[in-house]
Amino acid sequence: CPYYATRELKNSAQIILCPYNYLVEPRIRKSMEIFLKNQIVILDEAHNIEDSAREAASGKFKLDDVTAALQDCERMVEHDILPGVHGGLAAFLSRLGTWMQKSAEDAKDYSDFN
Repeated sequence: CPYYATRELKNSAQIILCPYNYLVEPRIRKSMEIFLKNQIVILDEAHNIEDSAREAASGKFKLDDVTAALQDCERMVEHDILPGVHGGLAAFLSRLGTWMQKSAEDAKDYSDFN
């Protein structure tokens, strides 16, 4: 399998080329076993790293996602599964959902600048 072969070969490689997200996203770095300590990193097109790092630290979700997560947490509390943890998460998700809904209702229309 090329994937596993590449993972083994990287251990003895002198140089490794990879996309930015392999370096800036901790989960990918961990799963690919990329360790940056005492390594030299050369970035081609380094002006793009800021966008890549911002994207790695960002998330997108909809009000429906927050509502589903809230309901899941409430069910966990009902079944007495870590009720303190899930109750706290449910409270946070409730406030987040309320804020998202209010922000959507109060959103200004900036599509017409005339």
